[in-house]
Amino acid sequence: MSEQLSVAVIGAGMAGRSHAAAYRAVNTVFGEGLPPIRLATTGGMSLPLLPAAVGIA
Repeated sequence: MSEQLSVAVIGAGMAGRSHAAAYRAVNTVFGEGLPPIRLATTGGMSLPLLPAAVGIA
């Protein structure tokens, strides 16, 4: 599959960080056959938590 799947994560706390990490690792964990997944955006109520949720801090 060559089409990319874009996803958004709402929330930057523990669950948001966990889901963002899972989307980044999904092709590694489940192997070939899945479309490339791109974490398109994230949002939440706590601005200081957002960089860590998407893996840039």
